[in-house]
Amino acid sequence: MTDGKGRLSCTWAKAIMFLLLTITGVILIWMFAPIGKGLSRIIPDFADNETSSVSVPTQTPSIGSGEQNVLLVGPTYEFNTCNIDGGGRCCNGLDNICDLRVNEIMLATVHNAMSHGQEKFLGQVLNNNYRPLEDALEAGFRGLTLDLCICNGIFQFCHGTCSGSRDAEEVLSSIEQFLRTNPSEVLMLIFQINSNVLTGSPTLTDLETAVQKVGLGDYIYVHPNVDTEWPTLGTLVENNNRLLIFHHEGPTCTNPGDCPDGFHYYFQYAMDTSFTFESISEINNSTLFCSITRGGGGKRQFLGINLFINPPNPDAAEVMSEKEYVGSRISECSSIRKKNPNMLIVDFWSLGDLPEVTQNHNRALGTTLRRNSLR
Repeated sequence: MTDGKGRLSCTWAKAIMFLLLTITGVILIWMFAPIGKGLSRIIPDFADNETSSVSVPTQTPSIGSGEQNVLLVGPTYEFNTCNIDGGGRCCNGLDNICDLRVNEIMLATVHNAMSHGQEKFLGQVLNNNYRPLEDALEAGFRGLTLDLCICNGIFQFCHGTCSGSRDAEEVLSSIEQFLRTNPSEVLMLIFQINSNVLTGSPTLTDLETAVQKVGLGDYIYVHPNVDTEWPTLGTLVENNNRLLIFHHEGPTCTNPGDCPDGFHYYFQYAMDTSFTFESISEINNSTLFCSITRGGGGKRQFLGINLFINPPNPDAAEVMSEKEYVGSRISECSSIRKKNPNMLIVDFWSLGDLPEVTQNHNRALGTTLRRNSLR
């Protein structure tokens, strides 16, 4: 038996525990999707059992089980086909694209590349990728998107909160090592600056300091202005300026001195599509999928295509990374936007064939360029 005080004490303990669990759940949902959208995916809608969280039309390839492929290191496609011993030129794995400008080629790009792992919460995958970005580079991905954070007073890469953050110096050192050991490869890094009133806001100075510390500064290409043509891949390789850095959600680099040299404001040079799709059916709507939501005004030399849904979904990612599916999205957006996409940005990069798609596309561009030059 317990008295009134005992029952009251027990009730308060349960209430506090319930409140803590509720707060934890809300934070985790907020990290990966807007509250309403996250709840609709994590908590089943018993009123409509016919609605699936991944909407796939009948003509879309069937969804496989991404979990069966969790341990994949990445696509097995042989990215680099250059004959280095023959003394020929090589740029990003191909011998016929060195004369293409960097804003003409296509780059397989990893979304939230710092976020990887296999953890789940209430059935929801908590990361954007299964495998780390180091493996993605080896597999042929030449673009990475990374979020900047301050965690416990330290400059880090993280997504939303400091849970699951990666040490910035470690990540940047890995990228420097890749460029050093692969002298014909050109990379693009797109940084999002995350401002947080509780943990502090990172700055481009923080990023520049970290970049210089690990030796990446030697590789940075500095573009003069928006009216200047971008260099060819061959020029970047020959001059060893093989790292393109873009950033957004921070300074727009409007005035001289606003940004370090070579740290280009992304939406001054690029436009991209929506990053808030909730289902494959939305992405199958070409008009919706290919619409520009950021960077649409004025002259833009790069086009980014966001080929993922929210919250992160490995089964959907596996479908959207298949060669036939990606090819159809490229064709549709090229027709609508009158420009070939430059960055194809995906989640769960290890589940698909994206490097093969981009290399086949780039090889065809190189063949066309060579054919035209012989006329």
